[in-house]
Amino acid sequence: MNFTSKSLASVTIWYNPDIEMVENVNSYSGQVEKVIIVDNSLKDNSNLFNQIRSDNKIYITNTGNVGIATALNQGLNLLINDNYNFALTMDQDSYFETEQIDKLILSAKTIVWENVCFIASIPTSVDDNNLIGENQLEFKPTLGAITSGNIVNLAAAKKIGLFKDELFIDHVDHEFGLRAHMNNYKMFYTTAFLRHKLGLRKNVILFNKKIFSFTSHPPVRSYYAIRNGLYLYKTYGSQHPSSFRKKCIVMLVREAAKAFFEDRKLERFSLVYKAFIDYKRNKLGEYKNYAN
Repeated sequence: MNFTSKSLASVTIWYNPDIEMVENVNSYSGQVEKVIIVDNSLKDNSNLFNQIRSDNKIYITNTGNVGIATALNQGLNLLINDNYNFALTMDQDSYFETEQIDKLILSAKTIVWENVCFIASIPTSVDDNNLIGENQLEFKPTLGAITSGNIVNLAAAKKIGLFKDELFIDHVDHEFGLRAHMNNYKMFYTTAFLRHKLGLRKNVILFNKKIFSFTSHPPVRSYYAIRNGLYLYKTYGSQHPSSFRKKCIVMLVREAAKAFFEDRKLERFSLVYKAFIDYKRNKLGEYKNYAN
């Protein structure tokens, strides 16, 4: 299967967007044949959507947060039904500089797509001015990547199944990559860079020494991160190297430990406990609307 720009459309998820999110979409709208916005906001944002520079665009409003997995699937299913071969998946906080989206497109044209599920951009902070390796075109194997900045092979996604709705938000991307790997598909990082706005970073200081740093999120994210992380460990841990299992355990411990250094501690600890209980009871998806 050959890649062409005529076979590529973008799917971007919005949640309470502003004009900056419009400009983010405009950074790549000219490189895709169709732009799809799936909006998980409570209110209609068609006024912002109308400012996207594209003659072929579709706006889907859910009037509520159905989760990133379900929203992505809405867009991908639309493209599959319209016979598109590839989808550029994006979130609202990401954008491309011109030379970087050009490099991603070139990477898609260069790679042999047989048995490749997706190629991923390298996420970097909007403040990072040191984009090492800009002039090189390379592919590095990976087990997964964040959903933003990926070109997804829709035939592969259709074969293995789309994103897992029940996960709602955290680890939706990781689960998809692990499932693709278990189905003998490959995934690669390219040397194209994606500008990605990270959340608020906090440092944990002990005896005047930084122990670790983390990205601060609302309390409910701890629930999804831990519940879904446990699901990944149980589902894929025995089928991957011990390094993967150790990484899962470290991630879970760090996520639980964050509650000690955040505000609203009681609420966070309650949600951490709830995550363990719901995981043990196999209640994935029961709180899909909890993040509204």
